[in-house]
Amino acid sequence: MDLLEKIKRKIKNHRYYRHGKNFSKYFLIGILWTFLNIFLMWLSIDILKFPTVYAASAVVVILFTGKFYVYRLVNLIENKFLKYTYTVIGFYIANIFLMWLFVDIMGWKAVISSTIIVYALFILRFIAFNLVGLIKE
Repeated sequence: MDLLEKIKRKIKNHRYYRHGKNFSKYFLIGILWTFLNIFLMWLSIDILKFPTVYAASAVVVILFTGKFYVYRLVNLIENKFLKYTYTVIGFYIANIFLMWLFVDIMGWKAVISSTIIVYALFILRFIAFNLVGLIKE
């Protein structure tokens, strides 16, 4: 085996390479889910005029379940639904609370509020996944 192949194998086996690959999957799914979240919040709150807490709760539950199965489909996380649930439940509660705070209390539009909230919680959730051992090595 030549030196270049040894270097490639060493890089691919390095944990930072794996974390980068996993973060790339997380990032791409996150982009899709961000657009879905913002669109569904806007549609249900601003267009269909559902109460914010109910609409945000429904959107969060739908996206929560769907995201777990997409993460599994791309082999990003371990098949531990309860661990996934316990890890992200605080983030979803924060999402709902912050939507209520920004829309109902502060009077912001759902599309702006949802955009800010989703991006703010994005990195924190990936860090939490790593801390609890959900991300596959």
